[in-house]
Amino acid sequence: MYRSASSVFCNTVRSLAAGWLGVLLLLGGAGCLSEVGGQGSEEDVTVMSNIVTGPNGHSYFFSTVPTTWSAAEHACAVSTNPGFPYHIVSIRDAAENAWVFQQEQMQMPPGGNWWLGYNDRGSEGTWVWDDHMGQGYVNWNNGEPNNQGDEDCLMHASQIGGKWNDSNCNNQFRYVCENGGVETPLTPFWFQLSNTNNDTQNYAQFAVDLTFGHNANFTTCGTNTGDTYMRVIRPNGSQIAENNDGCGQAMGSSDINFAVPQTGTYVLRGGCGGSSTCSGTPSIFK
Repeated sequence: MYRSASSVFCNTVRSLAAGWLGVLLLLGGAGCLSEVGGQGSEEDVTVMSNIVTGPNGHSYFFSTVPTTWSAAEHACAVSTNPGFPYHIVSIRDAAENAWVFQQEQMQMPPGGNWWLGYNDRGSEGTWVWDDHMGQGYVNWNNGEPNNQGDEDCLMHASQIGGKWNDSNCNNQFRYVCENGGVETPLTPFWFQLSNTNNDTQNYAQFAVDLTFGHNANFTTCGTNTGDTYMRVIRPNGSQIAENNDGCGQAMGSSDINFAVPQTGTYVLRGGCGGSSTCSGTPSIFK
């Protein structure tokens, strides 16, 4: 849980934009709200106008009216638009994450906390996207997700850049809607990096679903250049294993084997040994 000072603002709309860009979303109690709670008039509304087209060709709407994650999901879903329906935004790769975060900082007032579509409301530790996109790129902040205070929904906080944090779904944050087809998620075909300091900074992250009792093997053996380094993070944000050797002690290779202690979404973190430069493609066997 990333905690920040709350900021309170009102956003009451008195006119509608023309055409489908002016879709009216009824958000009861979402007019004058704090980022960490508060109530407003049920007559307050927000308008889906000024739709922004992202680099992937999808349409995005950035609502500055704070609300719960479920209310945001509903607001996105009931909007109308030719083509695919809206959903809370899914993040396929680092480029989309950076673009969405940049757009959030351009809203008024700038910054703040924003709901994204990733959540483990259905099963603790098993993360899914609102539009059912499969596992791939993730960008968790160090130690996240930690589920402190029953935190089952993903958010961007401006104070930690574009990193991800889990938060209680009943908190009231701004949110991002996305319209477009379900994309194939970015798979762990990683990376060319430098100065990751044994995966403690500037590292790459990917999500993978594992099942209790199965054996898992992550390796860069035979596919890397330089000294690669890997870590595996449990669904609760704690580390389960790390290594930069293996496969017959091949210099610079990484090889991690372990029995899966719980069913859920694990994070494979990759980088370089020390502060060197490296590249590699992890293989995943489960």
